[in-house]
Amino acid sequence: MAARSDNFPRLPRVALLALAGAIYCGALQAAPVATPAAAPVAAPKRVAELLANDIAVVESSRFSQSVALTGTLQPWQQTQLSAEVEAAVEDVFVRPGEAVKKGQPLLRFDLRDVKARLAAQQAQLDATKAQLDLARKNLLRNKDLLQQNFISQTSFESIENQLQVNEASYRAQAAQVDIARKALAVAEVRAPFAGMVAERSVNPGQRVGMNVKLLGLVDLSELELEANLPLAQAAQMRVGQPVTFTVEGFGTRNFEGKVVRINPVAQTGSRMLTLYARIPNPDNELRGGMFVQGQLWLTQPQTALVLPLSAVRRDEAGDHVLLVKNGTAERRNIKLGAVDQGTHRVAITAGLQAGDKVLLAKLRDIKPGMAVKLPGQ
Repeated sequence: MAARSDNFPRLPRVALLALAGAIYCGALQAAPVATPAAAPVAAPKRVAELLANDIAVVESSRFSQSVALTGTLQPWQQTQLSAEVEAAVEDVFVRPGEAVKKGQPLLRFDLRDVKARLAAQQAQLDATKAQLDLARKNLLRNKDLLQQNFISQTSFESIENQLQVNEASYRAQAAQVDIARKALAVAEVRAPFAGMVAERSVNPGQRVGMNVKLLGLVDLSELELEANLPLAQAAQMRVGQPVTFTVEGFGTRNFEGKVVRINPVAQTGSRMLTLYARIPNPDNELRGGMFVQGQLWLTQPQTALVLPLSAVRRDEAGDHVLLVKNGTAERRNIKLGAVDQGTHRVAITAGLQAGDKVLLAKLRDIKPGMAVKLPGQ
C-alpha cells in the first residue's frame, strides 16, 4: 500500500487547539452585543383650552316664561283734521313737530265768501217764508169759500198741496242757512287734544273743499305697541300681561307696558295673532313707527336654577350637559323645567347646582372625559 503524501506540514495537537481557540475568540469580539429594548414614551394628554364665551354658569335667579315679540309703536291717540267748509286758508299757525295744547288755534279760514253765501241763503229763506205765509192766508180764504160752495173741493185740495210745497221749501232753505252759519262758526280750526303736529297739508292762500285734509295731530304721551305672536301661544295670552322691549337707538334700555287688547281672529295664512299693549311715554322719547323687540311675560316670576338653552344637549339617552369638574368634561343628566323662549333660557329642576360651569353645546369636539382648561387657569 503506497504511503499518502500532502503538501501541508503536520502540526502538533497542541498547536491545533490553540489555533481553534484564537478563531473562536475573534468571532466573539466581532459579533455585536445585544442591548435591552427602550421603554415606549407616553403621548401627552390632550387639554382643551376654553374661552369665556364657551362656558355657561348655572344661576339661581328670578325666572318667568316669556315669548319673543317684535312690533311697531303707534300713537295711542291721533286724528286727521279735515275742512268742514269750502273756503280759502287765511293762515296756518303751526308746523310739523310743534307741540300744541287742547283748544289752541291751528288754522284760520278766509270766510268772506262764507259770509256772502250766508247772506244769500238768508235772503232766500226770507223769500220762501213770505211765500209760505201767503200760501197759508190763501188756504184760509179758500176754506171759507169752500164752506160757502164758491169753489170746488178739487180746487181747495190743490191750494192745500201748494201750501205743503211751500212748507217743504222753507224747511230746505232753513237747513241751507244752518249749514252756512255752521261754516261761519268754523272760522278757526282748534286742537281737539294736547299733542304734536305730525302733518301739515295746506298753506295760506290755498283754497280747499269740504273734507280736504288739513293737519295731522298725535298724542305721544301714550303709545300702542302692535305685535304678532304665534297662534300656539294664544292659550297663555291674557289682557294685563306685562311686556318689555328695547328700541334701536336706546341701547339696552328696557321699556315696559301692558296688554290691553288681543285680536280674537288669527291672520289668514300666517297663523299669527295680533295683540296691542299700552306703553306710557310721559317724556315723548318714543315716536310713532319705531320698531321694537322684546318679550311678552306669560307667568309670574319665581326663583329657579337657570341655564341658557344653548348649553343643553340631547341624545337618545335624554337631556344632559357637559359639566366642567376637576379639569375634566363630565356628562351630567338633567331635568328641564319651564322654557323661556323670549330670553332663550330654561329652568333646571334636577342635576345641577348654582355656580356649576357647563360647556355650550356648540363645542362638538369635546367629549366626556376630556381634560379642559378654564379661562384664567
